[in-house]
This record gives sequence, structure tokens and C-alpha cells, in this order.
Amino acid sequence: MQATAPVSAIRSGSCPHGLPPGACPICSGGGAGGMRKADSTAKAGEMSWSQCAAIGAFLKAQQESRAQRADDFRQQAQVSFQANLQNTAAKTVALAQIITQNFPPIIAKPVNFVLNTFGKILEVPQKFANLTQQFSAKLVDISDKLVAMQGELKAALKEKTEKFLAKFKKTLKSIVAKEADERNTDN
Repeated sequence: MQATAPVSAIRSGSCPHGLPPGACPICSGGGAGGMRKADSTAKAGEMSWSQCAAIGAFLKAQQESRAQRADDFRQQAQVSFQANLQNTAAKTVALAQIITQNFPPIIAKPVNFVLNTFGKILEVPQKFANLTQQFSAKLVDISDKLVAMQGELKAALKEKTEKFLAKFKKTLKSIVAKEADERNTDN
């Protein structure tokens, strides 16, 4: 009989990268399903290049996710601010109507004037926000057009340069060939 080596039990979550046992390409020494040796360039106690690359990709994705959440938060804050302004303006108009209906004109007119002025003041940030959004949309449109023009210009320059170089090489080859023929005929 042949003795078998003892098999250790696989512990759940033993991969330091957070993957189930056998699913991590770094820990199992492979990647993309192929059979290859593990990256053995790392010394004992140091990370291999593959581990560094995986951690770098993770950190980059984490940073992009945080930036996206910050952008979402800014947009959400702007939308809620605009909604609050609209809500306050609507309540101001409703209050002005209540005062007009329940108070004598000598009191209602000055109070309504103040409330209407306050309502108009509340509309200014809303209009400014709308103008800012329109302006930023125009800037994005302009930048997209500039990038497209840059790409077209780059492609046109590349084409012209390639044509010029081809013509120059052809001319240079004909000059060199002509000089070689002259040397051969002189000898």
C-alpha cells in the first residue's frame, strides 16, 4: 500500500483578496483559466507583480467610485436646493393670497409687496442655476466639437505627412538609383 499525504481542510475565506478558495488567480498561481506557474519573482514576504497590479486596479476602481459618488451627491444637493427654493416660493405665494383674502387692503398691500419681492428674490438662484446648467451644456458641446476637430486635423495631417514622406522616399530612391547608375557607367 502506498501512503497518502494528509489533506488539509480548506477554510472558507482563506484568500487574502476576498475570493473563495481556488477562485483567486493570484493565490492559485494562474490566470485566465490557463495553466502556468505562479509569479515567482517576489521574495518571501513580498508581494508579486500580479498582486501589486490587482491591488492597484482595485484602488483605481475605488477612487473612481468615490469620485462618481461625490458627483452624484453634488447633483443631488443641487436638485434638492432647487426644489426647496421652488417650495418656498410657492408657500410665499400662498401666504400672500391668504393675507389678501383675510386682511384689509391697507395691511395686505405692503405685506403682499414684501412677500412678492421675496418670491422674486427666491427665483434668482433658480434662474442662475438654470443658466449655469445651460452654459455647462454649451461648454460640453463646444469641447466635444473641438475634440472632433482636433481628431480630424490630426488624421488629415497624418495623411498629408504620409503622402509627403512616400513621395520624398520615392524621390530620394530615384536620386540614389541615378547616382548608382552613373557610378556604374563611369567604371
